[in-house]
Amino acid sequence: MRAIARSASCAFWRTTTALLLTALGLGVTAVHGQDQIVVDRRVTGPVESVVVENPRGETEVQSWSQKDVRVRAVRPGGGTHASLDSDLTIDRTVPRSLRIGVRDGADGSRTSLQVFVPFNTRVSFASEGAPSGGAEGGATRPRFATRGGASDATPEAEAAVDGALELNAMLVNLDVRISKAEGQNVTTLTERDFDVFEDGKRQKIIHFYPITTPVNLVLLLDLSGSTREKMDEIRRAAITFIDSLNPQNNIAVAAFTRKFLLVSPFTTDRALLRQRVMDLKNRDSGTAYYDSLWTALELFDEVEGGRRAVVVLTDGVDNTLSDPGDYSSKHDFDEVLGLAVRGETTVFPIYFDTEYEVVVQRNLSSHEAYKTARR
Repeated sequence: MRAIARSASCAFWRTTTALLLTALGLGVTAVHGQDQIVVDRRVTGPVESVVVENPRGETEVQSWSQKDVRVRAVRPGGGTHASLDSDLTIDRTVPRSLRIGVRDGADGSRTSLQVFVPFNTRVSFASEGAPSGGAEGGATRPRFATRGGASDATPEAEAAVDGALELNAMLVNLDVRISKAEGQNVTTLTERDFDVFEDGKRQKIIHFYPITTPVNLVLLLDLSGSTREKMDEIRRAAITFIDSLNPQNNIAVAAFTRKFLLVSPFTTDRALLRQRVMDLKNRDSGTAYYDSLWTALELFDEVEGGRRAVVVLTDGVDNTLSDPGDYSSKHDFDEVLGLAVRGETTVFPIYFDTEYEVVVQRNLSSHEAYKTARR
């Protein structure tokens, strides 16, 4: 069964802020169609709080995995790009904060805003008629506010009359397997048989349905130098896992060091997969874990339908954790997590503990790096 619950962690508070008009770090594009004018701006992060002032128009707020803030303003046709661009102000005088304001057009036309903000960003809505330099008092709630890509207005947004909405949650997939003591699956349960809680608070179940579709699965193996003493265990675990899956499931096998290696594309040929895994050898190189996991998630573009899952056997210590001064990564943890969420892919990290061998015996990393990797 799958139960999908919306996290309701939402904070409200009053805010007073004074901001001056600047436009540092903005990227701007403008599109003029027959029916509407669109101005699209992107503000480089990091940004922790956003104040939106659009009391007469509709505002839609979405959280996304990027570090930047994107503002998309749409107005009915008839005006010009320049007029909409001048009516839209983005102020980032206060560090890590933005104030987004928009005035009605000269003909009274209202502007719709789409605002994409990083996860855990505080978003508040300034009062109608408040001076643009700062506002204190009740906040104007948005017509729509979505979190983590959800398409409906949240109860929190509807209640956001007196403060700010913290966009720090998304729809959460819960895969649940219920069995009797003898091992038989229980398949007659309904949504009414489940209660979902987060931090002691009951969550609303948005969707509930049995899972019967096959799984497309990527088995991702860490061949970096830190796992060289664990290679026999990794190979045995991978083969055991392959043999345990439903024969209908499509499996791809990949491996990584500082480079990504596709060992086998998606196939149901278990004998081929076992042989490919047995032929793998440790390459005693670095660890580009986050970039490799990103590439593994992109492999699902090759298959259609079915559920998506990645099982990764690793100690989790990307080189950006152990040697941040010497290594960089194209994608950090938050970006990879965002890609998995958008693709509705479940990632199962299987932890192989190499801390003693790497830190104590070889002095090649730190306990702090392993602590971060486990978290």
